[in-house]
Amino acid sequence: MTMTPEERAALERAKAAPFDRVNSVIEELAAAGDRAAVIVAAALLDELLAEALRRFLLPESGDLDHDSLLGRDRPLSSFSSRIVGARRMGLISSEFAASLDLVRRIRNDCAHWSETIDLNKPPHSDRISNLSQPVPSATFWKELVARFGAPTRANEFRAAAASMAATLRMDVENIATASAQGILGTSMPVRPVSAKKGRAPR
Repeated sequence: MTMTPEERAALERAKAAPFDRVNSVIEELAAAGDRAAVIVAAALLDELLAEALRRFLLPESGDLDHDSLLGRDRPLSSFSSRIVGARRMGLISSEFAASLDLVRRIRNDCAHWSETIDLNKPPHSDRISNLSQPVPSATFWKELVARFGAPTRANEFRAAAASMAATLRMDVENIATASAQGILGTSMPVRPVSAKKGRAPR
């Protein structure tokens, strides 16, 4: 997915927001048009998932771009595979994963449609209505939506995306690396197989 320079700049500003606040993310999504809001939100959530997975998985030398699982064209390089991977590893709930997948599908539509994107119209509005509200109460949800303006589907998308980003940011800080149990290596000694005889040397 190619981002415009304006969308890339908005994403970088949103990423720079403190982990314990959502104000900067809200400001970026509120100022963006519908297409840009979707692209920036999806890219931010994708990168936060990648960071969650990176912190959970056993470390590997090199940067994220060259990671054997998370790097470009690797098994966990796409937004969809990261959603599935994070859910299967227990890092996110099934409900949260379903909402992330809806964001991904809306993002894909925005990337392939040449016409103006209006989140208040089908099919986007239908998907937005199925997003979960990752907030503690209905009152808080109404207040969060109001940060973006009128209670429209477009602003509900922005509120849900901002809340999901805040949730992931806080969770990332608390993720512990998976245990290296060494199941196969602890049950019996591992010895090199003899090249000549095809069995372990004595």
